[in-house]
Amino acid sequence: MSASTHVDIIVVGAGPAGSTCASLLSERGLNVLLLDKANFPRDKICGDCINPRAWQYFDLLGVSEMLRTQHLQSLKSVRVANVAGENFVVALDPPSSTPFFSLRRSVLDSILLDRAGRKGATILQETRVVDITPATPWNVSVRNRQGSTRFTCDVLVGADGRNSAVAHMVGARTIGQYGSDSQKRVGFQWHARFQPSLRSEVQLFTLGNGYLGVVNVDDQTSNIALVADKALGQMVRSDFPGFLQGAAHNNPLLRQMGLELMPRGNLLSAFPVDPVRREWHQSRLFLIGDAHQTVEPFTGEGIAFALEDGYRAACRILATYHKRIPYEIGGSGKFFVNQVVSPALRNTRIVESFVSLASRFSWLAQLFANRVLRVPS
Repeated sequence: MSASTHVDIIVVGAGPAGSTCASLLSERGLNVLLLDKANFPRDKICGDCINPRAWQYFDLLGVSEMLRTQHLQSLKSVRVANVAGENFVVALDPPSSTPFFSLRRSVLDSILLDRAGRKGATILQETRVVDITPATPWNVSVRNRQGSTRFTCDVLVGADGRNSAVAHMVGARTIGQYGSDSQKRVGFQWHARFQPSLRSEVQLFTLGNGYLGVVNVDDQTSNIALVADKALGQMVRSDFPGFLQGAAHNNPLLRQMGLELMPRGNLLSAFPVDPVRREWHQSRLFLIGDAHQTVEPFTGEGIAFALEDGYRAACRILATYHKRIPYEIGGSGKFFVNQVVSPALRNTRIVESFVSLASRFSWLAQLFANRVLRVPS
């Protein structure tokens, strides 16, 4: 493309939200440019668990059959264990056609990005947005290995994550931040060897000052996700073996299972991971996915929420062009997750007490599955 090229829509960020939005718009005849600073395939900090609610969007996008060829790790149960050695197990029983499954984000995101390209979106990887000027139309300057280029567009979509450059450049207001940096939590994600003892179970371990989840994502690899306070986060970075011995192994079940948690490859991190949302007042601007509202990472619903945001933004944009998506999809439970679950997870006493009670009363475990995981139990 040459400088000052005009397109209908620019979508910044090619994760699930951005690729979904770009696919649905391109499929209906709009000229879409999809940008991402990364080079795909790339890993992304995530629990790698895909909620059954995501299948309705996979069907809409036409990627369900492709996903089923990826040797998905179907998940049959979730076990939650506290530092007192108590734990409960929830059996997961979604329809076989829409399993709760795990899959590496590098695989999932590449499939969604490829679909956007096949639907007609122009894709530029390893491309950063360096300047945005609100105007009629929007002016967006980008830079990559080929140099700097300026585009104009009628509608701008920011889908570039929790630390969104688009949100920053357009002056969107962040709401719901948790106090000072020392009070905010940091997230980590890494891959380790396959854990035979897990079988088809997701395991979540409370640590007193955070929580850790483990799940197999293929027949050679497990995914480890950690949400921790800043002090524990510093220990992870400076003394990983010490973190494993001193912090993670304070959980009796984690110590008993003897899971191999040493990283194979990169240790990814994100800060902060506390749920926030953004407000903006510019017309012809959409923030979607984590750029719009982050979600407590404990739930495994982040991908489904991102797909939903991409879908809803596409519906609203298409309406301005007198186009529509005939397949209507219902709403989600972001409010419950962020307003109830997230504050509870920041309180060690509440978390430990809930696990203790759920280990004794099955209805609490069922509540966990129905309201938090949103999977029939």
